[in-house]
Amino acid sequence: MQMRMAGVDATLFSFRCIGSILSYLMSHSISRREPKVVAKPTPSPPPTSAGRRDGLLALLLAILTFVAFSPIWSCEFVNYDDYDYVTGNSHVQAGLTAASCRWAWTTTAAANWHPLTWLSLMLDAQLYGLSSRGFHATNLLLHLANTLLLFALLKSLTTAAWRSFFVAALFAVHPLHVESVAWVAERKDVLSTFFGLLALAAYAHYVRAPSAPRYALVALAMVLSQLAKPMLVTLPFVLLLLDYWPLGRCGAGEGVVGTPVSWHRLVVEKFLLLALSAASCAATAAAHGGGGAVKSLSSLPFLTRVGNALVSYVQYLRQTVLPLKLSVFYPHQGAALGMSEMIGAAVLLGALTAWAWWQRRRFPYLPVGWLWYLGTLVPVIGLVQVGDQARADRYTYVPLIGVFLLAVWGLADLARRWQCARLLASLGAVVLGYLMLTCWAQVHYWHDSVALWEHALKLDPENLIAQVNLGSALSQQGDLARAEQHFLGALRIRPEDPLAHTHLGRLALSRREWSGAAHHFREILRSTPENAEVHRQLGFALMMQGRWREAASCFRQAAALHPERVVYHHNLAYALHHLGQTVAAQSEYQKALRLDPTWPRGCLQRAWLQATDPDPLRRRGDLAVINAEKVGQALGDQNALLLDVVAAAYAEAGRYSDAVVAAEKALDRARANGQTRLESAIAKRLQLYKQGRPFRAEHPPRQP
Repeated sequence: MQMRMAGVDATLFSFRCIGSILSYLMSHSISRREPKVVAKPTPSPPPTSAGRRDGLLALLLAILTFVAFSPIWSCEFVNYDDYDYVTGNSHVQAGLTAASCRWAWTTTAAANWHPLTWLSLMLDAQLYGLSSRGFHATNLLLHLANTLLLFALLKSLTTAAWRSFFVAALFAVHPLHVESVAWVAERKDVLSTFFGLLALAAYAHYVRAPSAPRYALVALAMVLSQLAKPMLVTLPFVLLLLDYWPLGRCGAGEGVVGTPVSWHRLVVEKFLLLALSAASCAATAAAHGGGGAVKSLSSLPFLTRVGNALVSYVQYLRQTVLPLKLSVFYPHQGAALGMSEMIGAAVLLGALTAWAWWQRRRFPYLPVGWLWYLGTLVPVIGLVQVGDQARADRYTYVPLIGVFLLAVWGLADLARRWQCARLLASLGAVVLGYLMLTCWAQVHYWHDSVALWEHALKLDPENLIAQVNLGSALSQQGDLARAEQHFLGALRIRPEDPLAHTHLGRLALSRREWSGAAHHFREILRSTPENAEVHRQLGFALMMQGRWREAASCFRQAAALHPERVVYHHNLAYALHHLGQTVAAQSEYQKALRLDPTWPRGCLQRAWLQATDPDPLRRRGDLAVINAEKVGQALGDQNALLLDVVAAAYAEAGRYSDAVVAAEKALDRARANGQTRLESAIAKRLQLYKQGRPFRAEHPPRQP
């Protein structure tokens, strides 16, 4: 509560600053009518006055941005892609090493190929370690840079400082943009937009004096943008819109830059950029396909996708005007999407498009802004469905620039006609204040995983992804009872959901509910029979029930699916050994040793910790016995240290007579080998086992 009140106080203070700056600026410039916006430079205020005004406006944009996003400094990583991008990614955590950089350029992890994003996150990891504050600071600074770039670009293209300021301010603090900034995994969004806006600035530079080097700068910035995220593959289309207005290169309106150019020539001029976009699309399609992220037409028919796209266009507009009930995830309705809703959206979009085109001669910015919005959303509107979402706030980061542009320019023209510029400026300040407060509140929902998904569930209790991810977040906090309720809630929504069954199966394993775990793993295999890890987990649950033949069958299937995985082979060997098939068991142990000769060492160390760790939450006698016995079966039981671990595992499992036998053998081996210190330690432990007491230690044994 104190943090929220501090944020409110800071926001109110910023409003006073904003009011003072607005009063000063309005007294010097806004009372005068801004010149009609044309591409050719028009008379402007004296350089000193204009420079001071632009500097104050840029400062004001920075204040707006930092205040609206001030809660971001306390935000943590969330359990939604941040694990893949940072917290569970060893390549990123390694920083900018030669190996990690090679990985960044060759991987399609997270079903994407965006090497520049990986390199950016690696740099953050090198600078900040795993401090979430550092990663969020970079995202926020990139967002601020995008805001200032947008302001400078529009001001350069149109000479309209106030209109450019309000477009940039709306971009800076609109709540729909919180997801792109407050989510570390969306570094790709703010980074891609940064280079995309640089490409637009480079294009404006090229248009003023066309040359090959200037064109190359446009292409370079565009490539860098797509190496961060392939969102701006529509950039050539955006450049054509700017050719129409405000650059006026095709002869539309007044103030044409240089000699008018035919549409044919303008399109030809973009051929290289179009080729680069096509290459980016191909790389993205390959990455999505390899990662299994793209939905098939059989699971989601094309007409359903078109309907969802039309409705999403309208929903984004609604959320732009009234940014309430924003969620991290909007479930796709699929066939449940109503036909009347789709037809209504199509009619509305068609009418708006026709109106913008009809007004193109009087207000050329209308078709430019509207087509910017429609066109830049195409890559993420769902015609190629990636994931289960119907739409996402982050997808509006670039497209809403077009909406902001047509709204600000249109309202400014109305204010000039009605001579109410001061009133419009006051209303603009109120709108920005409302958006800032809404943005500030929205950032709080990204504080941590629990807050994020609780908010999503509050908006939609039938949100399957929110149920599963909230359960996962609660499970990581140790609140297993609440976590289980949310996993069960997910199954109520979709009884066959594999993620919910996976989590419930693991919960059952942790509680040693072997039959319950087996049930959930069998349910997963109904839909994903090729999941080797689930076969292994099912085998483990069956093994713990003493159902060795069924367990061996599961381990055998896992090993067949992924023969390179060592754990599948020594699990199968352990089950075969208990079935009396010692020859087959030794064959599997030998396969495991060929794949990784070091696995017995790790297995033995785990067994020691599971048997002797002072923390009861880390001790598992049953698992200690399994791991120790595996090593004994694979290497033989002639090693004193190995027998010592076996004895400790038996003692922790309550098998004290077996522990005494194993410890006595270990004592004999140590004495025969002249291992005096080990002999003394084993003798002390042997006395504990004879008294019915387990041994507790803080360090693993030396390597056998």
